[in-house]
Parts: sequence; structure tokens; C-alpha cells
Amino acid sequence: MKKSIARSEAASENGAAVVANPRTPAESSAGHVSRRTFLEQVGVGGCALGAAILVGCESAELLTDPNAGLTKDAPFNLTTHPGLKTVPGGTATLNAEGLKLFLLRKDEFTVLAYEEKCPHQACPFAQLGVWDDKKKQLVCNCHGSRFEVDGSYVDGSVSGDWANATAAKTWKVTFDKATGEGVVKAG
Repeated sequence: MKKSIARSEAASENGAAVVANPRTPAESSAGHVSRRTFLEQVGVGGCALGAAILVGCESAELLTDPNAGLTKDAPFNLTTHPGLKTVPGGTATLNAEGLKLFLLRKDEFTVLAYEEKCPHQACPFAQLGVWDDKKKQLVCNCHGSRFEVDGSYVDGSVSGDWANATAAKTWKVTFDKATGEGVVKAG
């Protein structure tokens, strides 16, 4: 098949015609895009999507600043957070003042509140955190970090720089088993 050139002419700054998009007659008539044009468009779109994702990640980090604290109490209950009905080890997340908290049911009478991201490599406790009832510790299955009830770091035997491990940020919680209502305390 003989290749022809579909011409699109536009005036350049010096008035000369510009020739673009070499296509076969079939491509021109059927509206198909050449491989080169397709790859150029996908490359530009991929870069734009990657930039949008990176901006989104940066924005999410600003909302969950580990140095941020609650300025007012954050209430919750078992109706709005049914994952906490499981005893022990029930979990839920609570958004309070732009801060995402990970709630964990330790036992019948106790709910614990941690910052939602593991301090080791910011893996989300909501997806990877589990309660080890035998040792009474929060375990992040991302890299094996273990934390006591008060958030203090215990160990991490899987990978990473454990010499610089930090405690998981925690908040005091009041919980009434009879009503199923609780409050993550500010401060």
C-alpha cells in the first residue's frame, strides 16, 4: 500500500506552511491514530496523571501531620463504627479535624486510638494493622513493627532501620461499653 501524507497546514511565525501527521489513506479516512501520535499522547497523559498523583500524596500528608493534635474531643460510637464491635481486635478509622485516627478494640471495655499511619514507613494501620491479643500489641504487617498499648515501639523483625524507630502517636480514649459510645480526648 502506498503511503500518502495527510497535511495539516498552519502558519508558523515566519508565514511558512507546516506539514504534520504522516498517515496512510486508511488512517486518514478511518480516524485512526499513528503509533507515533498514540505514544506521544499516552506519554503526555501518563506524565499528567503521575503529577496529579504526586500532588495528591503531598496534600494527604499535609492533612495527617504527625505533629498535629486534636483541639477538641472526637466522639464515636459502635453504630457509626461497627468494626469496633469485634472483641478483641475490632478496628475503625475516625476523621477528626483533618487527622485520621486508627481505633482498635483491645477488650470489652477498652478502645485505643493511634495515628492512622505507622511511624516506621507510614503504612496505613487501617489496612495492615492487627491486634496480637496474646502479646497485647498492635502489629503493623507492612514491615513487622510492634507497638505497646501506649504506642511505645517494641520491635520490628522484618525489615528497615529499627535503630531510629519511634513510638506510634496515641490519644486517650473514654469508652462506655453499656452505651457503645466513646470519645477520643483532645490534647
